[in-house]
Amino acid sequence: MAKQSEFEPSVGIPAYAELPLLLHTDALETWLSAQGIHLPLADIRVLIEEGIIVPVLDALDELVRGQAREGSRMFLNRLGQSFGPRARGVLSSRDYYLNLDPLVRDELGDRASYLTVGYFNRQGRRRYIQVRTGLSSDHAARWAHQLETQAKEALVGAGDEEIASLVGHPLFLDAFCQMIEAIPDAKRANEAATFQLRSPNIFGEILERVLTREHTEKFLPSWRGNGYESQLADRWKDPFTPALQQLILRRIVLMVAQRGGTDALKHSAEDQRYARLRHGLFSFSETEEPLTLQQIIIEELGEPEAEPHVPESEREAVCAHAVDVVVEAIRSHTLADTQPDQPKGLVFATRHRAYFDYFLAQAVLDELISSLVPNHQLDENFVLWCIEHNIVEHSEQKEAPPFASCLDFVLWHREELADAVEETARYLGPEPAEADFSEELASYICSLALALLLRYGQQRGGTQLVGFDAASDRQCTISVNADIVPTIKNLRIDSCLFPDLTVDNVDIVDVDVVDSELRSLRLDGALKWERVSLSAQIDELVLGGRAELENCILDVHGAGADNPQLDLGRDTKVTMRGCSLSPVLYERLHDLSRDHGTWLQLSDCKPIEVGTVERYSPGRKFVNRFVNLSKKHGHPEYGVFREKLKGRSLATSMSLAAALEVLARNRVIESANATMVKMTKDAEPYRYSGKAAPGQRSYDEVAEFWDPIVTELDDVFRR
Repeated sequence: MAKQSEFEPSVGIPAYAELPLLLHTDALETWLSAQGIHLPLADIRVLIEEGIIVPVLDALDELVRGQAREGSRMFLNRLGQSFGPRARGVLSSRDYYLNLDPLVRDELGDRASYLTVGYFNRQGRRRYIQVRTGLSSDHAARWAHQLETQAKEALVGAGDEEIASLVGHPLFLDAFCQMIEAIPDAKRANEAATFQLRSPNIFGEILERVLTREHTEKFLPSWRGNGYESQLADRWKDPFTPALQQLILRRIVLMVAQRGGTDALKHSAEDQRYARLRHGLFSFSETEEPLTLQQIIIEELGEPEAEPHVPESEREAVCAHAVDVVVEAIRSHTLADTQPDQPKGLVFATRHRAYFDYFLAQAVLDELISSLVPNHQLDENFVLWCIEHNIVEHSEQKEAPPFASCLDFVLWHREELADAVEETARYLGPEPAEADFSEELASYICSLALALLLRYGQQRGGTQLVGFDAASDRQCTISVNADIVPTIKNLRIDSCLFPDLTVDNVDIVDVDVVDSELRSLRLDGALKWERVSLSAQIDELVLGGRAELENCILDVHGAGADNPQLDLGRDTKVTMRGCSLSPVLYERLHDLSRDHGTWLQLSDCKPIEVGTVERYSPGRKFVNRFVNLSKKHGHPEYGVFREKLKGRSLATSMSLAAALEVLARNRVIESANATMVKMTKDAEPYRYSGKAAPGQRSYDEVAEFWDPIVTELDDVFRR
């Protein structure tokens, strides 16, 4: 427009200005005069009215909050009067003010046309990436495609519009392009093929940048300009730092999680706008007084207090206005949902479900870490906290928990996740404090730990789960359901120990389970397994729900194979097609299908030929467990707690005693006492990785020492 105005007299001359500079009488005319239009203010006003000068005024959002609001009203009113039939101008703002604030429409009314600029669409995202990074259009399209595909995988169940509103947000694309720009030019084009959305901490970077910008660029200038920094004490000198913003936003998210989205769900039948705000906080509640942002902010930051130099007569007004400013800042936050025509009762909702999940995931990790502190009352912390915040379902709850999707975003919190993994390992370690023992807590933590590992594997396109030890000497149950892990693909599970494992409504594809042990395995719900190879010792096997197993290999041994159970329920229908089964399991399932054909059907299944599936012998498995569990525990010798070795090896008291005699006779251990089994100095050089972990000494390297011992142990466990 500026270029056209040089050659076309009929095209107005655009004049750009930031509104905070203009808020006073004749502000626009005075500003234009100072910029070089050396005419009387009245003449400049005529140029505006005739459309010769076209004002482009930005940052209205910085004017209509707090004490500047009344001045803004007068400014808008005068601006509206200045715009005659031929006048033109542009007034820009973040969406909250133009969509929701009545001040703008009250003063400009029908004299203004309203245009909303939304998120970048598919074509816009590709063009944005191309311009920002210098990539060709083809390479920019590859990056955009990877971003869109992986975002859809990360946000399970989200629609195309919901995905687009996240990855099309300028802040998201800005952080994404910064990550691309950090790649050397020579590699930048081809790195798209290996890009993983969760590899960088892209969400953390976005939030940090958003909160910092809200504080330094949007909030502080107005706050200081109104003198609050010098008038108020303690936190209220600067109540909108990134850390305090997070405090307020997390409090709101936790309140929503506690309510489970029931307010929105209850009203969605009458108004579908409530359905999209399941993660929103509403003021209507049957059990408590209506909530307001003022209450939440004061509860988190404390009541504002004026400094001693502020006159007594002004203190109350100063404090009240300060709270109003912070309330407006939260309501108009970049992360806030500011769509027009919001449903009744909405206090606050995040702009996108992903931000809600991210804050909730951060809270999950913090709660887990604090709950694992020694001598803490664990049952009253993590377990109840997860139930109260609807992260996992109640034992008696029939509906799926609405906020389990936040577990995806636990993986985005790099530092917190590392701390949580370390504390979880300590809790599940060889020396758990007796005061910390809790069957229920162990069940929750093991389920969460496995869910994180499985989800982490999914987003990496497949992974190995090696040596996962889920406290098999404890009476706990691991539940893997569709809310926690929707699908499991491309996974290898090697040398893992599980207690009671329930798989509910989870599809499993291309998974290989090797040399693992389960106290029990229960299939439930509607699930489908394809190309699953399961080589494991299972003490109890229960088949139920509407399970379909196709082209699977079940090399199952132990009591579960000898006596598989069929859960005969109204919805039970287990179907196996083209599966290869261990001989004993094949025989038992055929008997069950003959007696209960309505519930169990086998089609084109066959027994596995002996020797076609490699499996460790019982003696080798016992040695693997022994060397893997042996730690120094602060003592000079390597050792393992006797009861832990018994539980993890699934040995009986009699077989354990006989096995320890073999180890003692071969100078592997000292005489075992009632508590500890200690390794001798002679045997220490022959320790190896019992988990088959890559990069560590393998059994084959020390087989000459162990083979004769394994042979003796095989006789013990086969008696």
